[in-house]
Amino acid sequence: MRAQSAVEFLTTYSWAFLVIGIFVVSVLAVVSLPSKNTPTYLPESCYISPSFPCSEALMATNSVGTVFLLLFQNNLGTGIYFPENVLTTYNGVVLTPSFTSNSTYGGLCFPQNAIAGSTITCSVNMPTYKIPTGSQANPRFTLSYQICAPRCTRQVYNTSGTAITVVNPYKSVVFTEQLLTNPTNGLIALDGVSYANGANVILVFGATYSLYAIPGAGKTFFSWTSSGVTLSGTSTQSITANAFANGNILATFH
Repeated sequence: MRAQSAVEFLTTYSWAFLVIGIFVVSVLAVVSLPSKNTPTYLPESCYISPSFPCSEALMATNSVGTVFLLLFQNNLGTGIYFPENVLTTYNGVVLTPSFTSNSTYGGLCFPQNAIAGSTITCSVNMPTYKIPTGSQANPRFTLSYQICAPRCTRQVYNTSGTAITVVNPYKSVVFTEQLLTNPTNGLIALDGVSYANGANVILVFGATYSLYAIPGAGKTFFSWTSSGVTLSGTSTQSITANAFANGNILATFH
């Protein structure tokens, strides 16, 4: 008797359950759809070539302009050189935004002489180019360089790249750090590139750099100290560093 009543109940009200189910699915579908004012972003990415794997691309803007930063590694297997003339397309990065502007901007790459395996930072200042924060940018750029094996050739090679990045409010993301040694005849290797006492280098916020202290003749490593930079240690000859402000890195020998 109970089974018969259950069957009659389902038969009588099955249409009601069907209507309720369709209604719930419709509501969920409408809620899950993005509104016309909701931007949909592609994942952030950066690509140059297998020989120059790109680790990060950043774009920041304020009322006076925009800056584009690019970090990649020299996996070409030989040293490369970036010419000095910032007014030519041969100097590091040339950024041509793919929207709202057809201007071309020249930039700088550091270190200018990049040995095999070193990390390279390129920056482009675009004083006349402004883009709303929170929007997604798709910068296209050309990287120009000369091969040094070991002497640098006169031929300039060009390779193109693209990036997808969300534009952030401008803040200090590039810092100048002075490399110091005590005594002054020592060297500091930054990502495999050796620098003498007093050299100024550019570090990018959020990037990790390797440091190695090279003592002068008759000296041995003692310690690291720094300002504006977080070090992974102070008593080992090989460490890593992360910059958060302008400052210096000191390697002491005895």
